[in-house]
Amino acid sequence: MVAIGACIAGVLGYRFYLGGQRIDKNATALTALCALRADLEQRIVSERRSILNSIVFLRHNPHGAFGFSRATIQASISAQRRTLANSVRTRRALESLDC
Repeated sequence: MVAIGACIAGVLGYRFYLGGQRIDKNATALTALCALRADLEQRIVSERRSILNSIVFLRHNPHGAFGFSRATIQASISAQRRTLANSVRTRRALESLDC
């Protein structure tokens, strides 16, 4: 009878140990996702500023500059806008996290 009780206690102890490991892994994942969200927020601000600067630059240099054509600069602005849209979409997906 004592052996059965010791066996049950051992199994329960091991299950609590595994549960603790799961909690640690979840906490680590949450910390990483919160860091990603914070980085995305900073990146979004930077991307918006960069797009605005590129548009202003293009207005002041309507034919391009430094060997870059207007089309090349416009293509760069379009790529920046796509990157911004993806960053915003990812940040929205992470908004529900309790950071």
